[in-house]
Amino acid sequence: MHEPVHARGGDGSGGVSAVGWLGEEEGVYWVPSAERRVLDELADHLEDVEVWLGAAAWSEPIARPYVSSSYLLWLEPPNDPPPPPEVNAPSVRGAPWPFDGPIDQFGEPVGQARCGHLDLAQAFETLRLMRSLGVEAMALGDPPRQAALDGLALGNFTIDAEWFGFWLTPRGPDGYPGCAG
Repeated sequence: MHEPVHARGGDGSGGVSAVGWLGEEEGVYWVPSAERRVLDELADHLEDVEVWLGAAAWSEPIARPYVSSSYLLWLEPPNDPPPPPEVNAPSVRGAPWPFDGPIDQFGEPVGQARCGHLDLAQAFETLRLMRSLGVEAMALGDPPRQAALDGLALGNFTIDAEWFGFWLTPRGPDGYPGCAG
């Protein structure tokens, strides 16, 4: 879109300006300000993403899932009497947990439940140990889904006459979820 040419003074000179970008021929009709040149150079630089990102930016063209370095393990309070027949809750008595103490004393009390944090290696070993003991640690979603460290894992286990529910979930970079909420 062009503005009309206006005569300046009596010398017969005129000026032309453009609202839209005309490309290279624009310089024939209009000389942009220094600020406009800087902005044009920046726009050209941003459009040429291959130059400023470099080849290493494309080394992994497939997005990788987030892997947390911290996991929350929540233990529901023990239930008495023994679980109903439809609840699979194998015994984990005496298991060599990757944290100090037995699992029923893990973390800190939160009401009647218990809660604590595991690092990636502890979470991996806890989940591996649960599976080896026959605990059906399942993930949310369409069945059948076996629990993994990239989402919420749920399950039940027994110690003597008490049975517990648990969930294990990755924590985000901001530390959520925490034991307080």
